[in-house]
Amino acid sequence: MPDTQPESDAKLLDMFRTEMVQHYPFVVIPHQVDADTLQAQRPFVMSSIRLVASLGSGKWARRQMHNIMSHVASQMLLRAERSADLLMGILIVLGWYHSHCMRHSQFNNLLCLAESLAADMGLWKGGAERTSEDKRLLLGVWYLRSSYAPSPIRFVWRRQC
Repeated sequence: MPDTQPESDAKLLDMFRTEMVQHYPFVVIPHQVDADTLQAQRPFVMSSIRLVASLGSGKWARRQMHNIMSHVASQMLLRAERSADLLMGILIVLGWYHSHCMRHSQFNNLLCLAESLAADMGLWKGGAERTSEDKRLLLGVWYLRSSYAPSPIRFVWRRQC
């Protein structure tokens, strides 16, 4: 299993744009934004794209997922960061798990954090000032929550004799 990033950032970003966004259109990176610009403006989004676009990279992908989870914990829980960069990155990771029908141990945690982040950013409130990006992010959170259906707790009722 490779322990290094399999492709350049430019190739991974291109793969994300051409092969992945069509299946999960909630985070769109404009074509005029190159990998270096994206890294400078939205570093967590670029980290998330690196992870999802390099499926099957073994140890490197596991280490990258650990780094992403550490970043989310540090920024959201310890520093109370609220940003589109953070929400977009979380949605990218969640979309990857969702589209591959995977249930990672952190899936529900990330989904709840995404919902909380969307609420804290005011995305649930209506208004004309919401951008297209805001609307896509809100739809992404809504889509994931509505399509994620964990097994409900079933109660077994026993008849009294």
